[in-house]
Amino acid sequence: MAAVVLSVVIPTYKKAGRLRLTLRALLAIAKEIDIEVLVVDDGGEQGTSEAVRDVSSCRNGATQTVRLIENPHRGRSATRNRGAALASGQRILFLDDDMLVGPGLLCVHARGAGTLQRGTIVSLPWLVAFDDPATGRLTDTATQSLGTADARGLLGRMVHLESDGVVPAVVFKHAVLHRFERDLHHWLATAPRGRRWPAVTGAQFSIDRGLFLTLGGFDENMGLEWGAEDLEFGYRAERVGVPIVHAKRAIACHMDHDARGRYDQHRRALEYFARKHHDASVLRLLDYFSGQGSLKAAMS
Repeated sequence: MAAVVLSVVIPTYKKAGRLRLTLRALLAIAKEIDIEVLVVDDGGEQGTSEAVRDVSSCRNGATQTVRLIENPHRGRSATRNRGAALASGQRILFLDDDMLVGPGLLCVHARGAGTLQRGTIVSLPWLVAFDDPATGRLTDTATQSLGTADARGLLGRMVHLESDGVVPAVVFKHAVLHRFERDLHHWLATAPRGRRWPAVTGAQFSIDRGLFLTLGGFDENMGLEWGAEDLEFGYRAERVGVPIVHAKRAIACHMDHDARGRYDQHRRALEYFARKHHDASVLRLLDYFSGQGSLKAAMS
């Protein structure tokens, strides 16, 4: 049996519908290289195991395995770390449970030895109205605010993968760059060496497994707070000289979802980040994420 080149670690929490799409799209391109897929359930819902089982049973001849790992509800840092500890690949690709991957993505990440590579993330903002973009099940909020007729009209914006799981080109064509991603692209084109760490976003980045373990993984002290654990990891990686590379051609679509109410969690996580590293400049990102000022100003 060939050695695993790339371990794909997918943390998941109560997103069975999106996870099923993520896995189908991933397995559709899995013949590019030898990979293993580790789905780590952060104490979520029964539907997670069903999603993994359903996708694993119709892999279209792919030899890659999908392994489900159940973890207590401890947050994204602990969940990702658990997957990394069990990974056997030379490199680890961290991928969120709401991403649709495009062709060539796995090969790009597999070739990044000695670097931390982050891919391009485009978004499907209309999917925020869906609990499950594949079945068309809308959120209660969307149903109540849109009314029956408008809600039916949204069904034409569901995610329909090809029969083999490939993401249709039209999905990428209609995707958009959110503000943070757009600003990151501009920043990375001109960023001075040693100031690229905000580009490390957990939705899609890869790193050598040995290097990840040497760095100590994600900081589990962040617990259940949303956000900043990936930024803090990138900060530590860059401080010890790990090159952070933007792999533009590794493109994944984010299936947007309701993220209201997370600003306070992000604030607390960044405040912890700043205290830990005795670097108050980190807090300038709060202004940026609240819509005030530019990323360049936050990083100056």
